This record gives sequence, C-alpha cells and structure tokens, in this order.
Amino acid sequence: MRGWMKFGAGAGIVVLVMVLSGAMLLDRSLDQDRLRRAVIASVEKQSGRTVTLQSLRVSLLPSPHVEAQGFTLGNPEGLASDGGDPVMLRLGDVQARIGLWPLLRHVVRLDGLQIRHASLALARDPDGRANWQMHPARAPGRGSASAGHEQPWGVAFDSVLLMDAKVSLRDSQAHRSGAVHVAHLEGSELESQRPALSLAGSHGDAGFTADGTIGPIARLLADDGRSPSRHGEAWPVALRIGEQADGRTLAHGSIEGGLTDPRSGRGYDLSASFHIGALGDLNRLFPHAGLPPVQALHGSLHVVDTGRPLLTALQVQAGTTLVHGETLSSWRLSAASPDAPLAVGADGSWQGRTLRLHGTAGTLRTVQAMSGGSMPPATPVQLVLETAGAALQAQGQLGGEGGDLTLHGTAADLRALWASSPGLGPVAVTARVVVQPGRAVQVSNLSLTSDAGDLEGALSLSLHGKPSLSGQLTSNRLDLDRLASGGTGVRAGTAAAPPPPSPAGAVPGARAPVPPVSPVQEDVPWALLHRVDLDLRMRVAALLVDAQTLRGVTAHVALQGGHLLIDPVQAQGSAGPVFARLEADASASPPHLDVTMHPLFLPASALAGWLGQPVPMRGAIELVGTIRAQGETRRALADSASGHVGASMVNGSLDNDALLRLLGRSMPLSLALPKGGTTDLRCLALHARLGDGRASLDTISLRTGRASVDGQGVVGLPDGALDLHLVPFVTLGGAGASLPVRVTGTLRQAHPAFDTSSTDGRTTLVIGPQDEASEGCDAALRAAREDVPGPAPSAAAPGQRHKNPKPLDILRGLGLFR
Repeated sequence: MRGWMKFGAGAGIVVLVMVLSGAMLLDRSLDQDRLRRAVIASVEKQSGRTVTLQSLRVSLLPSPHVEAQGFTLGNPEGLASDGGDPVMLRLGDVQARIGLWPLLRHVVRLDGLQIRHASLALARDPDGRANWQMHPARAPGRGSASAGHEQPWGVAFDSVLLMDAKVSLRDSQAHRSGAVHVAHLEGSELESQRPALSLAGSHGDAGFTADGTIGPIARLLADDGRSPSRHGEAWPVALRIGEQADGRTLAHGSIEGGLTDPRSGRGYDLSASFHIGALGDLNRLFPHAGLPPVQALHGSLHVVDTGRPLLTALQVQAGTTLVHGETLSSWRLSAASPDAPLAVGADGSWQGRTLRLHGTAGTLRTVQAMSGGSMPPATPVQLVLETAGAALQAQGQLGGEGGDLTLHGTAADLRALWASSPGLGPVAVTARVVVQPGRAVQVSNLSLTSDAGDLEGALSLSLHGKPSLSGQLTSNRLDLDRLASGGTGVRAGTAAAPPPPSPAGAVPGARAPVPPVSPVQEDVPWALLHRVDLDLRMRVAALLVDAQTLRGVTAHVALQGGHLLIDPVQAQGSAGPVFARLEADASASPPHLDVTMHPLFLPASALAGWLGQPVPMRGAIELVGTIRAQGETRRALADSASGHVGASMVNGSLDNDALLRLLGRSMPLSLALPKGGTTDLRCLALHARLGDGRASLDTISLRTGRASVDGQGVVGLPDGALDLHLVPFVTLGGAGASLPVRVTGTLRQAHPAFDTSSTDGRTTLVIGPQDEASEGCDAALRAAREDVPGPAPSAAAPGQRHKNPKPLDILRGLGLFR
C-alpha cells in the first residue's frame, strides 16, 4: 500500500512539473501581437466599429491574466461625439484574469475585469440614430478565402470594476446634453439573469449613488430581431439611488419594476419612492432644471408605458413651498388609480393670511391629458378654498373641451381678504360657470349680496380671437357711498397734498413767481378700446351716491371695433331725471371724445382720476353740459376741447386747508375756516365755456355757514394754469369782511394775492353789517345747472363753532396790523 502511495505522489509531482513546464513554454511561445490583432478583429466584427488597441499582454504564470492599454471604440460612420470626436469609448488601463478552458472555444473570458481612466461619449443625432446601438459587421461572402477557416474570437466577463471615468451625452433629438464623473462602477454576476450594479459619481459639487440589480445584459446587447415585448418578457430593474453633498445625504429613493423592451426604453412598468430634503438641492446635480424651493418632499408613484407615460398611482407630500412669493406650509396629492379622484390639499399663507385648500380635482389621467395639451373626458371637481374667514367652493365637472362648475363664496369681511377693499360683510356670491368649446365661458345664475347691495345677472365671455363680453346685470340696491368709504359709512375723499410753505414775512399783494409747468403730453390709452368688445346692459332699482338716491338707473355699454358708446345712462333723481351719454371712438383719425350730461351725478372723489389730482370736497357733484374733443394725447384733447359744462354741489363738505391754500391764509376767509378739519358746504356752483385750450369760468360761487366766495376767471386746460378773480366774504356775528383776491399759479400750486386790478391799484375793504354769507345759492346754482332742476341746499346752519374774533383780530387777519 505504501508503495502505491509513493508511486502516486511521485507521479503527481511529475505531472505538475510537466504542466508547469508546458505552461512556461506556452507563455513564452504566445504571439502577443497576433493575439492583439485577433482581439481587434473580433470586436470590430461584433460591434461594426473601428477599434484600436495600443498594447495587449497575456500571461499564464503565475496565473492566467491579461493587461491592455489604449483601447478605443469608434462611433458609427457619420455620427460623432461632442467636438466632432470620432471615438465613442476610451479605456486607459485594463486588467483581468483569463479562463483557460474558454480559450479552446476561441472565447476570451475575463474574470475580475478592472478598468481605470475611461471615457464614454454617448450621442444621438436628430434622426434618432444613437452610437450606443451596436450592429455586427456582415459576414464575408462564400467566395471569401477566410470564410470557414478562422473561428472568430469572443469576449466574455462576469464582473467588472470601472474607476475614474467620464460619461457624456449629446442628444440632438431630445435637445439634451451633459457630462458626469464616475468614481466607480462595479458589476457582478453579469452573465446571470440578475446582474448586480453599484455606482458612485458626481456632477458639479454634488455626488450621486445607485446600486441594485437589473435584467440580463444579453437583452441589451442582442440584435437578433427578437421583440422582447412580443414575448412578454419583463426585463427587471431594482435600484436604490441617492444624492450626497457636504458630507450628508440630500435625497434618496428607489425604482422597481421592469421593461419589456429595454433596448429602446419601452414597455416600462415601474414603481418609485423618494424622499428629498429640499427639492432645490437637485439643482446641484441638474443645474438647468430650475426646480422650485420645496422642502421635505416625499412620496411614491407608479408609471406605465401606454405610448406615453401614464401615472397609475401617486402619493406626494411636501413641506414649506414658495409659490409666487407666498408660502405653503404643506401640500399633498394622492390617487390610488388613474381614474380615481385626485385628492389635493394645501395649507399656508397668502398676503399674511392663513390659507387652506382641500378637495378633489379630476384624476391622474385627466390631469396628464390637460398638461399634454389635450382635453380629457369630463371629470368631477370639488374644491374648497378657505382663508381669513372667507370660503370659495367649486363643484362640477371639467374636461371634454369644457366644464360646468357651480361656485359659491362667502366672506365675513372683504377687508380680511384685501386691505384696500370696502369693509363689507357678510358677502355671498354664487354663480354657474360653463366653459364651452371654442374658448367661450357662460356665467349664469350670478347672485351677489352684501351690506352695500346686491347684484344678479348673466354674462357671456368669448376668448376666441378678440375677447368679447356681453350680458345683463340687475340690482335692487347699490350703495356707492358705502363702497367708496370702505364700509365705514363715512364718505371717502382725498385731500390735496400741501405745497411747499410760503416764505416767512410775505408781503400781502406781492405776486409770487409762477413756476414753470411741464406740458401734459401723456398718450391717451386709445389702444385699450381695440382689445375687447363689450355689450353690457345694467339696471339698478336704487343707487345711493353721496346721500343722493337715484332710482331706475339704466345703462348700456357697447364697445365694438374701438368705438365705445355708453348710451344712455338714465335715472330719476330727487330733483328730476338724470341723463348722460359718452362716445369715444378710437377707430377715427384722430380719435374723438363726445360727452353729454343732462345732468350727471358723480362722487367728488371720482373727479380725482379725471383731473389727475386729489379733490378737496366730499359729496355728489352734479354735472351738466356737452364736451367735445379729439386727439391722441391729453394735451391734444385739452387744446381741442369745446362746449360748455357746469358743476354744482349741495350739502357736501370742504377741506379747510385746501381752500385756504387757494385763497391765502392771511385773507378774511381764515377767520371763518380754522386750520385743519372740514366745513359743511351748502352749495358750490361753477360754470365754464371751453375753447382755445382753456375753460372760461363765468360763474364761481361757494357758500358755507359763515363764508362765501364769488368770482370768475380762466383755467388752462392742458396745464391747469390759473387766473382767477375772487371775492371771499366772511360773516362774523352781525358784521362781515371781504377782500378781493387774485389767484395765479396752477391747480397743483396756487399763488393767492390781494387783487388790486379792480380798484385801480387800491385795496377795497368792507367792514360792517352784511347779509349772511350763506345766502345766494339759488342764482349761482341755476347758472351752473343751465336751468336744469336739481336738489336744493338744506337750511342754513352755523358752521364749526368757535369764538368770534375781536375787531382788532379782524384787522390783523386782514393783514393791516401785526
């Protein structure tokens, strides 16, 4: 027995020595250059590309392995990478172990393949031809001398480790490009049905990782005409991905599912989950993404390929999000299937007010169809928006190239929504909104109620081509006083801003220099009349304007092709009928304006926009007359204005400081109008004729409880230049005082002074018993109203009570003593 063991050991040693000796002889006899050429030829044949290999060394001892440098794989003919580079793949150093037995089958099997310093430049042209699509070279014909005499070499490997590589993409079809650095890419069990992958790389200052398993590599490389989708074979994917920067994980997620056609990226059925600390951090990986600032975004989704991506399930939640400068503290979206209602919700703030949105809005299928530009079938919508004691509910259907929604809104106080809005409450509005094909919107069953009145009616809006709006609105009661006052019941108005103070010690009668006035050249926005067409009719049973009630108010507004006609505006006032007509024709050359008032009542504050400056009065202005003008600019309208106009007011109020700035604080009026506050205005009457760029005032009359102003003068229409001759009169108990005043300057900066022109250079002063200054409204009002009936002033009442001045104080107030 021992002999046999000795014999076996000796025989083994002999065999081992023979094998090692043969290996050494084979190692030395290998033709390295021929093997290099064979590898090049085999890869070129299988890829159909040009291949270069600078060096290749195969060693069998101490273990079979291969080393290579300078490998390149070219692009398809006519397709280049960035910068016109003809090379798609470059490999620096390549090392691997070699399997001996596969060599007998002309297969170079590389185990533990390691590649350092590589670059991969992926490219696709506008026609969709991609350089990562491999097409083996055609086999030579039967007459080829090499046919059947040389078996091609194949290359196989089961694991790979790639270190320090650059991957770039230039996709001319999808208009995308970019490049990333790969620190390492490791693949194992690459010949199995579930190869494992591990990737780490960076783009910019952020890193990314991915690891998991995919389907067989052969499915990606095969080009035998098989259609994986036809066989229904899913190519599985299970990956975990992440983003890192500054030593921490910024985002992570997972993707699981499969693709039936992995070569073209089709037939996918994938589920994904994600958690992103701040969505903006992804901009570090994708600098051109422009992702919004969303915090704590996480959720899951399921997407399938139906010819285009279709979300079949979605659940997303997010924390703080900025939307157009406003903050959402959280928001959420969820749907269990493509046709299940999409639940939406959001909590946040809007202009400093809390906001909450909840309900359902369509489905995943309809939302995606709308985002793609197509209209889905009708789908239910039910949303509620709540903020600052107000709520708006929308319920109905959207889709099918239209929609049908019922809106219902309530608000306890409008000022809780808009600080500048009237403080009305409670306010309620309901309406049915029908969106029709052709971009048409019908609003019916409109109903609005508030403390300031009510409104009902129907509107039709067309957005096809030029927008057009038509409809009818009716109201039982509208309180413009309450709307203008912000809901406080106090009539609104704006006092004129005080001009720079006059120099100390100004001499009465001295004329201050008039500052130069910039000409008014602003263009009139005539073009706005061409942007929309209107046909609106309105009826108000009772309209309250500055304590005046107008009944049976009707108006018709028509705008067609730049021609605006408001005809008529009719009502019945307390003193008679109200009528107005306005025509503005922007289609004419030059454009023209025609206004008729017989009479027209407006809040005094409404004149501020027309005059371009605040109005120091509160109350209802009654306007009569006719004005015609033409021109492109405000100056042209003012220069061409013709006609006549009268303005009157009764039972209003007057800003004391504004009138004193006009007439001068050293004049008698300052004795009856204390500084600050307002004074009750019994009547105001103005009448002017327009022409030659000015308004010639033949009537100027004002009455308060203790003072009056009468006179005449001229006002320049383009620039507001003043040349007024006024006589203010003050009643002081049983006595009175008056002093002529001439006002020059402009409406914005008046310069009052003693008027010596009417007395040959001498100042006229009257002190003694006089009639009450408040008398004399009737004649002035008839002139201003052009004999049109109007409301009468209330009975004379004392003004603000204050101690009557002594005679010496009167003389001092007149500037005669100091």
